[in-house]
Amino acid sequence: MVMRKDLYAIDGKIYRFSSAVFDSLIGSGAKGAERMRSLADYMHVSLSSIKDWRRGAHVPSDIEKVEDIARWGHVDLDSLLVKERNGMSEKLSEKQLNVLCGLWNQAYDFLELCEYTDRFVWESVDLCRIPSSLLHDVQITPDGAIVEAGWEIKSDELHLLTMEAYNRACRRAYPYVGETELYNKLLDFYGIINEVGYGEEDGDWLPDPDMIFEPHEDGYVAPMVKAELKGKKLLDEVSDELVAARETLKG
Repeated sequence: MVMRKDLYAIDGKIYRFSSAVFDSLIGSGAKGAERMRSLADYMHVSLSSIKDWRRGAHVPSDIEKVEDIARWGHVDLDSLLVKERNGMSEKLSEKQLNVLCGLWNQAYDFLELCEYTDRFVWESVDLCRIPSSLLHDVQITPDGAIVEAGWEIKSDELHLLTMEAYNRACRRAYPYVGETELYNKLLDFYGIINEVGYGEEDGDWLPDPDMIFEPHEDGYVAPMVKAELKGKKLLDEVSDELVAARETLKG
C-alpha cells in the first residue's frame, strides 16, 4: 500500500502534520509575518510554502522538514504531529455527539481568544471581543476585575473566568458523555491550560510579553504558548475522532 503524501511513518506508527499547531507557532499580525520569513530563510523554502502549511493546503514533504520546524521553533517534534486514527471510532448517539462538539467549540474559542490577546498578556480586554460561548456563562463580580465602566476585563481574571466557564460546561455535560473517551480528552484540555496559568510558588502571572513570539535565551517558549500548542494538538486529534463518529452515525 502506498502511503499518502500528507502522512509520516515513525517507528511503525503513522502521523500527520498539524497545520493548526503550526499556525499558532507562527503567530499573527506583523510579528507572524516576520516569523514566516524567518522560517522560510531557515529552511530554504518559499514563503508561499509556509503559507500553504499554515492553512493546510499542503504539508512539509518529509519528516526531516518537520524536524527543522521544531528546531526553529524550539518545540518538540511531537507537538507538531497528530497520530493518525486507526480502527473503529467510538460509538456515540447524536445527542452525545452534539454535546461533545459543543465542548470542542468552547475549547477552540478559548484558544482563539488566547491568540487574540497575545496569550493574555494585555492588561485588559474589551468584553465585546470575547466569544459568546465563553462570555455567556462567565460569572463576573464587582471585585476590581472589571475596568473602565464595565466595558473591559483584566486579562488575568479573564483567563480564569473563561476556563472556569469551560469547566462548568464539562460538569453539565457529564450525565450525557461522562463515560466516553472523547469527554475525558476534552476534560484534559482544562488541565493543560490551567497548569500554566500561574506560578506554583509565588502566584505570578506566567506569560511574559517579552518572550511570547521569541524563544527564551535558554531555548524554550513562554509557558502559555506551550500550553496553547498542546491544546491545539489535543483539539486537532479530537476533531478527527468527532468527524469519524459523525460518519459512523450517518452509516
